[in-house]
Amino acid sequence: PVFWAYGIVTQTRCILFANMELMWKDGAMKFLEAQENEQGNVHVEFYDYSNFHEVIELFMDGDTKVWLDSRSGFDIYEICRKKIEEGKGDIHSQILVKDSPVMVKKAVKNEVEIANMKKTHLHDACAVIEYLHWLEKNIKENTKLNEVEAADQLEQFRSTLPDFVGLSFDTISAYGPNGAIIHYKPDSSNCAVISTDNLYLCDSGGQYKTGTTDITRTVHFGKPSAHMIKTNTLVLEGHCQLARAKFPEKLQPNKLDVLARTPLWKLGLDYEHGTSHGVGAYLNVHEYPPSMTRRISSEDSPPLLPGMILSNEPGYYEEGNFGIRIENLLLVKECEELSGKKKFLEFETISLVPFQRDLIDLDLLSDEARQWVDSYHERCLNEVGPILKKRNEDAFNWLVNSCTPLKQ
Repeated sequence: PVFWAYGIVTQTRCILFANMELMWKDGAMKFLEAQENEQGNVHVEFYDYSNFHEVIELFMDGDTKVWLDSRSGFDIYEICRKKIEEGKGDIHSQILVKDSPVMVKKAVKNEVEIANMKKTHLHDACAVIEYLHWLEKNIKENTKLNEVEAADQLEQFRSTLPDFVGLSFDTISAYGPNGAIIHYKPDSSNCAVISTDNLYLCDSGGQYKTGTTDITRTVHFGKPSAHMIKTNTLVLEGHCQLARAKFPEKLQPNKLDVLARTPLWKLGLDYEHGTSHGVGAYLNVHEYPPSMTRRISSEDSPPLLPGMILSNEPGYYEEGNFGIRIENLLLVKECEELSGKKKFLEFETISLVPFQRDLIDLDLLSDEARQWVDSYHERCLNEVGPILKKRNEDAFNWLVNSCTPLKQ
């Protein structure tokens, strides 16, 4: 629900540069004008996207001070630099390159956004559970379904939910070797048929007027190999370690990346993507600045703050064989259990879809992780169950079976 744009904000003016033809065509301008009339004290000037560079030149002279977001294009920096130097100004004191404060403010959700995101994930979980039940039933009955047909059915389940607007990204519906392609997109003309011989990875999400979702589950509809179970359990262990983390405030997210990777590292394994990205509230499914990778953080990299929502998605991939990824969304909140002189934070998992029991080796899973999974499955049943039972009795029964404690 966003569009490509530039913005210039001064002490007296607010200017937005976008594709005006599309803005009018899609109804965005009518919405923005209505918002402006409602607010009363906010006036935004609109120009076409193509006018941005010439307009910013008009703003710049030897005395102008400008704050450029750290992800601004080099071409914008060069315009500012040249105009300041032409006016005999000092670029070091007049150009500040730093994360926009708007980005952090947007990433920290308020109470209404948090409540709506939690509500959204309860409903979205119903669609994902209905889908996994439907897919398992059809594959075991030898129904021929390819990756695209399966993804289309998942979208159909989501489309029946309250306030559904569309997908938050193209569904990664990946069977067997395709699961090892991290950003795989199936093509109906040559995609794989889902069967009982290999793993199936589904990374998907929805956009709702109340929030944004992003969830990944990896399942097997036949008899998984010992190697598949082992590597999936290691990924799940890392997922649990991050989900259970308690950490001091003002910590940069990259400092926690090691928690998700350690179980794999112990066996010389790893995955070549980030562990986490921020997620907006009915905004971008990849939202800056929250991000968790192996990269070293810069000193001024924004820390994790209460109200931020980010993913927890460790994985394991074998080219030509299969891929595994387990993803939930996490809400950062204050840790009341450790409320001492120093403030600590923790995560609350807001995605609520059970993990496949057949892919978990209890001898490899730590007691702490097993207890967390059992507690998580209890939440899935208690929080999603009542909504799901009204929608789909068969899917509800599937949920009950999937949430049985691991040692039973």
